[in-house]
Amino acid sequence: MARTLAMFTDTSLCIGCRACQVACKQWNELGLEEPEWTGTYQNHAHFTDKTFRLVRFIEAPGAKPNGDLAWLLMSDVCKHCAQAGCLDAEQTGTAKKCTFCNDRIHNGLGPACAKACPTDSIQFGFRDELVAKANQRVEALKAMGFKDAQLYGADSNGFLGGL
Repeated sequence: MARTLAMFTDTSLCIGCRACQVACKQWNELGLEEPEWTGTYQNHAHFTDKTFRLVRFIEAPGAKPNGDLAWLLMSDVCKHCAQAGCLDAEQTGTAKKCTFCNDRIHNGLGPACAKACPTDSIQFGFRDELVAKANQRVEALKAMGFKDAQLYGADSNGFLGGL
């Protein structure tokens, strides 16, 4: 039986640099998009036909009880879920979803976003190995005081259908 490939994004490591967005747009030859100022340096607040991956705050920045500053960013990408944002974003009448850089994978390169990520927040590999690694990361985060840390998509039969 063939092993399943998957992608894991550790939002606790994401620094919001958007290297993944740049790599995706470059590799997939997605055109320019005129940004709108939304009050933050996050230029777009939702998926469009040229932004398959975006990084945004999912929790307001704030201080922890010990005074440390905490930021929680999430790399949001079309995950082919029940309410896929890319379905609303596409304006050309042609569905263009993330392909996990299938052409790159077949040439041993891996997805452009994962290769570009400077913190290894985005990882690509065999699903069983990623789930084991992700579970270890969740336990490490809990040990560091992040009691609500959890892994989404570990159940391949669940709503998210996997990682």
